[in-house]
Amino acid sequence: PGTLESTVVLPFNNRDAVERIVEREADQLAAILVDPLANQAGFPEPESDFFSFLRELTRRHGILLIADEIISFRIGYRGASERFGFRPDLITLGKIIGGGFPVGAVGGSADVMSVFDPTSGKPRVPHGGTFNANPVTTAAGVAAMRLWTEPAVARLEQLGDDLRTRANWVLEESGLAFKLTGQGSLFRLVPSAAGRDYRSALPDERAAAQRRELHLRLLGSGILISPTGLGCLSTVMETDEVNELVEALRSSATAMTA
Repeated sequence: PGTLESTVVLPFNNRDAVERIVEREADQLAAILVDPLANQAGFPEPESDFFSFLRELTRRHGILLIADEIISFRIGYRGASERFGFRPDLITLGKIIGGGFPVGAVGGSADVMSVFDPTSGKPRVPHGGTFNANPVTTAAGVAAMRLWTEPAVARLEQLGDDLRTRANWVLEESGLAFKLTGQGSLFRLVPSAAGRDYRSALPDERAAAQRRELHLRLLGSGILISPTGLGCLSTVMETDEVNELVEALRSSATAMTA
């Protein structure tokens, strides 16, 4: 069977629906995979107890809980799952841990990770690859993680909060129907109507065209975010960079609504 046929989609932040679906499908579910701060969904704010609910539900049914933190790891010193107060069985990591080089990693509890252990014979799950343990990526990643200190993360949190607050003032003042969401050093430009689910973050045709134009205008001002509105702050940035981004957003939004 293909991926689509073997996947069940669970609605984010909807405890009743998730529990109903999991109870129905529990004997067929190997794992629940969740991005704690879902980029493609526009960084919807998780309900305060949603992840603890998922943790209890998966343990009750013997289902693994996997946290996809390839992007969202950077919102906390110990990652997104620690920030939101839950402990997954497996965690996937990438991007920031490679110090700018292509990278991917998986970690988890000793019990789950034991399937990869070759020390007592052939592992139950072989995990070899041409680019595994690439020394250049590893060296860059170690250097990046040495700079990923608690004070550095706290400073990025303050810069990110300042950016989101000021950018949203600019967008509201301009009348452009967008807002900046995110946490920590991550931010994303989404339609104003986006809420706490993934569907409301999808732009309609007009909003998609406006976001494309805004992306190009920001690029012309020396600000690089993704065409879908994703951006992040890094440890080398200061208040000056935030000021520059806010002013570029102000001039771009004003020009678009004039």
